[in-house]
Amino acid sequence: MLAEKTDPWSHKNLGELLEFKNGLNYRTGDVGEEVLIVGVSDFKDAFHVDETKLSTVTVESLPEDYLMNEGDFVFVRSNGNKELIGRVLFAKNISKKITHSGFTIRARNKSDLLLSEYCAIFCSSSLVKRQFMTKGGGSNISNLNQQLLSEIEIPLPSIPEQKKITSILSTWDKAIELKEKLIEQKKEQKKGLMQKLLMGHVRISDTKNYSEVDLLEKNEMIKRGEAPKGYKKTKIGIIPEDWKIVHLYEKFDRLTKRNIEGNQNVLTISAQYGLVNQESFFKKLVASENLTNYYLLAKGDFAYNKSYSNGYPFGAIKVLRKYESGIVSPLYICFSPKKNNYCPEYYQYYFESGLFNHEIYAIAQEGARNHGLLNVPVGDFFNLYVLDFDKTEMKMIAEIIGKSTEEVNYLELELEFLKQQKKGLMQNLLTGKIRVKV
Repeated sequence: MLAEKTDPWSHKNLGELLEFKNGLNYRTGDVGEEVLIVGVSDFKDAFHVDETKLSTVTVESLPEDYLMNEGDFVFVRSNGNKELIGRVLFAKNISKKITHSGFTIRARNKSDLLLSEYCAIFCSSSLVKRQFMTKGGGSNISNLNQQLLSEIEIPLPSIPEQKKITSILSTWDKAIELKEKLIEQKKEQKKGLMQKLLMGHVRISDTKNYSEVDLLEKNEMIKRGEAPKGYKKTKIGIIPEDWKIVHLYEKFDRLTKRNIEGNQNVLTISAQYGLVNQESFFKKLVASENLTNYYLLAKGDFAYNKSYSNGYPFGAIKVLRKYESGIVSPLYICFSPKKNNYCPEYYQYYFESGLFNHEIYAIAQEGARNHGLLNVPVGDFFNLYVLDFDKTEMKMIAEIIGKSTEEVNYLELELEFLKQQKKGLMQNLLTGKIRVKV
């Protein structure tokens, strides 16, 4: 139940309410006690410490005050990515020994005026980020310290009101968490479906040609590496007998057209969003000043970034969908569908599924990774194998996967809407613009 604001809150600095401690610096290879550790990579978009996802470290001697207690929370103190600095993780329902890395600062409540979870929620809000910028010099800070944290001002409603605010926002967190779990489930289902459809292990005609028992037996045989009736073994795996393997150059032409027309839409490959405008994605332009050497792409063209990244151990291949045209670094390998390529969407999903990784692995030179860049010879790349088969079945497969992708995208939009709603509610509750009845 919400009520109109009737009286002001008192305010205090965090230094009056909390005690801070920088995290543990440890050496790999130490012998001693094994403990869980909260590192910068554990923050991301989370709020609660998840014991099941933490790494372990071995320390020779760990002082008691380096261990986290129930109700503690930690800030990212230092990181190359300024966006992560100041992010918060709250320790709730912890059951194991947990410490925190030297790139973090732990906060521990020492006041009866403050509910720890309320304080952690406040510290994770944009209200504190604005104070960081004001007190830290007016721009994104590159390093957080205990002095700056101590100067942060926090409003202090009564403890019952802090509990109510925490309860309301926790309800939103649960809704967000459920939506995130649903999205992960849908992505896993989509991934399994994609690989089976793209390799022909599940076919549109299966329910007509096989009994339920026969379908199970067929799938078990394929799992064992055996080719069931109507299938054959090939260089890229078990596929239907009426499908064939072809070289990539038989379905795609290499693109080497230079940017002589002065196109300024510099693109980069994002794992999540595909080919996107570089300046919008990085918030700055990292391309060279002279863009005439860049490759020019049109909508529907493909680009392969040989840099490996999270989820893309052999680089990422993406298709240009968002813009009519754009340019990419000459380090990319670019290609366009041939006229006999009746369903480029099928190959888009084939590349995205990771099925092409085995092919790239075979030609990527051992130990030739330089600053995250795989050494993949262009000629060898176009000699790699892909699948070809009836265009009607190919289009049906692409349509099924496309609908599954749309479902995931819709859920992600719902998730973003929930997060934005929570953000607005946080702003109102934590500033007292909306008061709760207690």
